[in-house]
Amino acid sequence: MRFVLSLLVILLTAPVLAAGWSSYHNARYGATADVPPGFTKTGPEAPNGKGLTFRNKQGSSLVTIYGDNVSGGNFEAYVEQLIKDLKAFEGWNVQGKRVTPDWAELDASSGPTILRVRVVASCNGSRVAVAKYQGRIDNALISHLFRSLKSDGC
Repeated sequence: MRFVLSLLVILLTAPVLAAGWSSYHNARYGATADVPPGFTKTGPEAPNGKGLTFRNKQGSSLVTIYGDNVSGGNFEAYVEQLIKDLKAFEGWNVQGKRVTPDWAELDASSGPTILRVRVVASCNGSRVAVAKYQGRIDNALISHLFRSLKSDGC
């Protein structure tokens, strides 16, 4: 009975949770993901055309969505370089990673702030779409963001 009740609650609230989300599409790399309600652009698209960063109203959380080329089509090497960059240039303590041939997820922290990253391979491994969430833990937001991340066009 509890299972049925829980399922009903999820089914009835899912459309409400999705309300207010907008979508961002990067024309250069085909990276697309949903932007949470209340998040606004921090500025124009990067000069290199890779993507955008969005900040919540409180200024405590960031969502970054972008695309990139993968040198030599080596997805695992791309993810390893991303981890090195997060550690060396941004000071994140990368605590976990899950890497498959088609996607990767990274978990990192810096004090009370967490970073979650999802990378999706496309174009036979020659491109990626990336979504990053930085802020306090918000599993529902992160889950929606990561599920919405897509890459199209080669």
